[in-house]
Amino acid sequence: MFDVIESPTDRDTRLALFRRLGARATPARVAVLTLLQEAERALSHHDVERALADSGFDRVTLYRVLD
Repeated sequence: MFDVIESPTDRDTRLALFRRLGARATPARVAVLTLLQEAERALSHHDVERALADSGFDRVTLYRVLD
């Protein structure tokens, strides 16, 4: 549904954002941020969950990332 191909620069920018915020750049956080930045519309939790279903993130993890 939401295929995201990121360049090394995009990834570096996202990691730098997490560092500036003092947050860990976990795989779930990076995946959610990438998805939200690349989305053409606002996404609900359910949209995020469906889009990242193949990534192995469970519902609770996604709720924590979105909190």
